[in-house]
This record gives sequence, C-alpha cells and structure tokens, in this order.
Amino acid sequence: MSSIVDRILKNREGDTKFFKLDSESIDQISDCIEAFLSNAGAERREIASNRLAVECCLEIWSAQLGKENECILKSGSEFKRKYLELQTPGAMRDPSNVDIKTSDNSQEMQLLVDNTGLLASIGYMPEYRYTNGNNILRIWDPVPKKKTISAKTVIPIVVGILIVLAKVLIPPVGQAIYDYAISPVCSVFMRMLSAVCGPLVLFSIITSICGMGDMASFGKTGTVVFRRFMISSFVLMAIASIFVLFFFPITGFQNGELGSGIQGLIQMIVEIVPPDIVSPFVTGNAIQIVFIGLIIGVALMILGNVVEDLSRIVKQLQRTVFQVMSFLGVIMPYFMEVALLKIIMSCSLSQIATIIKPVLIAFAAFMIMIVLETVIVSRKTKTSVGKLLKNTYSASLIALTTSSSTAAIGEMTDNCVDKLGVDENVANFAIPLGQVIFKPAPSLVFFIIALFSAELAGVAINPVFILMNLIVSWILGTSMAPVAGAMTSCLSILYLQLGIPQEYIAFAIGVSMLVDNVGTMTGVQLLQEEVFASNTTLENMKKGKHEGLSKMGAMAATVIFHKKETKHMSDGQVT
Repeated sequence: MSSIVDRILKNREGDTKFFKLDSESIDQISDCIEAFLSNAGAERREIASNRLAVECCLEIWSAQLGKENECILKSGSEFKRKYLELQTPGAMRDPSNVDIKTSDNSQEMQLLVDNTGLLASIGYMPEYRYTNGNNILRIWDPVPKKKTISAKTVIPIVVGILIVLAKVLIPPVGQAIYDYAISPVCSVFMRMLSAVCGPLVLFSIITSICGMGDMASFGKTGTVVFRRFMISSFVLMAIASIFVLFFFPITGFQNGELGSGIQGLIQMIVEIVPPDIVSPFVTGNAIQIVFIGLIIGVALMILGNVVEDLSRIVKQLQRTVFQVMSFLGVIMPYFMEVALLKIIMSCSLSQIATIIKPVLIAFAAFMIMIVLETVIVSRKTKTSVGKLLKNTYSASLIALTTSSSTAAIGEMTDNCVDKLGVDENVANFAIPLGQVIFKPAPSLVFFIIALFSAELAGVAINPVFILMNLIVSWILGTSMAPVAGAMTSCLSILYLQLGIPQEYIAFAIGVSMLVDNVGTMTGVQLLQEEVFASNTTLENMKKGKHEGLSKMGAMAATVIFHKKETKHMSDGQVT
C-alpha cells in the first residue's frame, strides 16, 4: 500500500492498486486517501470529511457487493488537477441513495447522504458516478490555499507589454496583431462561452435543487436556511445598489419612453414563461432558463427516487457541461490577458482609466454589505460586532488571498461550529448550500458592470433599466455555477437581456478580474454571518416550541386539577 502512496505523492499518474472490500483493505484505502490529501495541503476537516465519506461508501459496497469484490485504486489528473479514483464492478450502489439504517455508522451516513450532493458540486467531497458496470468514486486534490506567481502568469504579461510597445513604436505591426490575432481570439472565446452559458445555468440550478435531497429530508432546517439565504441576498444587493446608483447618470423618461418602458417591464414579466424549451437557449433569455431549471429541479426533488434514472441522466449532463467549463477554465487566464490587451490596444488611456470607477464603487459597496449584515446579525444574535468579526475573519482572509470560496469552506465550518457555536448539522448543510445559492456579491458585481457598460455604450439608465438590471443581476448571480469562468460566461446573457452591445464585455471582464478577490472575501464573510443567524433562528423556533408545549402542559394540568376539585366538591354536596 505504501508504494502506491509514494508514487502518487511523486505525481506518477496511472498507478493502480488492487484491493478487496474487507475491513483491512478499507482501512488501507482510507489511509491512502488521507496521505494523498494531507500531502496536497488539505485542511484537517476536509481530510476527515473525505475519509469518512470514502469509508462509508466502501462499507456500503462491501455489505451489498461482497467483501471479496475487487476494488481498484488509481491516480490521475484532469485539466491539471490531480485525483484518486476508486472502482468496483457490480450493480449500481450510489452511497447517497442507500438506506442508512443498514449502516453501522448511521449518524455519519445521514450526514454524508444529506450533504454529499452539494459538497461534491463544489469539489469538496468525493464524486460518485456509475459507468460501464463500475461504481466509481473520485477524490480531488484540494483547491490551493495560496496563489503563486508562475511563468504562465508572467509570460502573458511580458508579451502584452511587448505588443503594446509595438503598437506605439511600430503602429502597422501593432495594428496587424490586433486585427488578425487579438480580436479574432476574443470573438471565438466569447462565442464558446455564449454557447455553454445557457446549459451551465440550467444544470447548475437543477443539480443545486436536487443536491438538497428530497422534500422529506429537506425539512424545517432546509426551509428556514433557504428562505433566509434568498431574502438576505436580494435585500443586501438592493440596499448596496442604492449606493451604487449615485455614481451613474440616471435619466428620466422622454416623450413616450415611460409607456414603452412600462410595457417592456410587463413584457419581461410575461415572458418569464417560455413558449418552448429551446428558444430560451437560442435567445439567451436568462429568466426563462432559470424558470425551466426551477420547474425541473423542484419536480425532481418532489418525486425523489421515483425518477432516479432521470436524475442520474441530468447529473451526467451537468457533469458534461462542467467538464467543458473546466476546459475553458484552463485557458481562461490566457483569454483574460488577451481581453485586457484588446482593451489597451483599442482604447485611449482616458477610456482605460474609467475601469477604476466601477472597481472603487464595487469595493465600497462590498464594505457597505459587510457592515450592514454584521450589524443586523449582531443585533439578532445578541453578539458584539467585534466578537463576530474576530471569529469569522480567518476564513475571509483565505478567500481574499486565494479568490476561492471553496478553499475557505473548511475554515468557515470551523469558525461557525467551534467559535460561534452553530450546530454542526446546520453548518454542514447551510455552508455548502450557501456556496451554491447565496451570492449577493457576484449579483452586485453584475449590477455594477451593467451600469458601467450602459454608460459607456450610451444606453439610457432609466428606472425601468435599473429595475430590470436589479432582477436579472440577482438571478444570474444566484444561479451562477460554482466553476471557473462562470461569471464571464454569464456576462453575455446579462448584456443580451439588457440590450447592451457585446463589444463592451472586454471592459466587464477587466472589472470582474480586479474585484474578484475582494468580492470572494465579501461572499465568505456574509455567508458565515448568515449561517450564524440561521442557526439562531432555528434555536429560537425550538425554544418557542418547547415553551408552547410547557404552556399547553400547564393548561392541561390546570384543567385536570379543576375537574378533580369540582368532582370533590360535588361528592361533598352529595354526602
């Protein structure tokens, strides 16, 4: 067993090891998983979660497929990310659909079943699939906690500087590079993103809803957390957007524009329901795509195991779309460099300098959301602002330095459970759910980018445009998939929905790059505080229920005592 661990740690891909599904082999496989994650720099909680998930899954396979069934452990990589993969032949045994009462570790299995869908969707838990008669469990290496400057980052910057110098010193050469290299590359990549963004949003919504479990397991906790996430994200974004509007030229309605604006708003509401299932993807109508995703996701969630095969097909389609986005994510940094070059070469210095405006506005709006949320949660939970910030800043710092909320999920869980006293079951459900649906910061970035692009393009920023922008930005931010390049791909939908020319997407990409780290930090900070507030709400509901039962018990006792007393008095009168 140690030999395969050594080879894996030395980055030798394709190495395999054969095991049985007996207790000794399960322990050996778990040790191998732990060594792999530990060497990759995973946090203690992440290692424990993955080990527990693997052990529970192997116990299920052992009980249902037999202890002598063969299990293969192999290493590999996909789009520059390493993984370990477990394969065992036989009938499909999905660990998330197992009867947990048959497991020795029923409590741990309940936790795994309740959260594996959401956690796997963000790459934090093992990912299960069934292919060619094999049950497959894949464990990914963790998202790095620190970013390092590599040659792949420096080389594009150096090349960009040389190209800009060529434009200044040798204008014909620079113009030729722009016309025949930079501009076509940007166009091709944006077409690729536009083609995949519709399915990406659709399957992100469906799998997020299905990942919550069926209606029975969703329960009161899920309802409270989900409702609070939805309301809070919209309210925070709406309040911050009021501040943002002070920095953009808002126009009134000219002759006839009021009627047409109201008509357009009504038309947008009416067109929430698409005429067919294909046209939303052809026209890029984000609201219609979200509507279809919600209908399908809720239907699959209600039906549960009745449509298990259909749910599996949807998950496979989602995996395919995410695979395409993983490929685009690999080349995304290069495209970002090309997009910035396009801005530099096609605009004057004064136009380039305008990017600073939305970036500074976004930073200020992020701080407003954090202050507002912290004050509200502090009052609700009766916790001082200083204590709240002190117990949550560590996860926000990880998000700031890595620009990844997934990298901070372990620290978020530790902060909520160990420092803020959140119930562990609530934290393990709410944090992955919030990673998927609670996104006020990305929604606000969409809102600011749309205003900035409309101002550059000369599109009138009237009240109807603002309202449509608020709704579409919140929908896109909430339904955005947690994968690299998702925000960039959603920009094309945003521009189509609001009537902004696509040529200004390059500016939007520049803004999103500059605010990415601070925006991720904001999202992580808000999420921790929301989980704390949700836990307080659930605790108050339990206390209220207990108090209600106590009052009912007291009333019942009073009634019984009164009846006995009346009976005794009656008996006395008879005597």
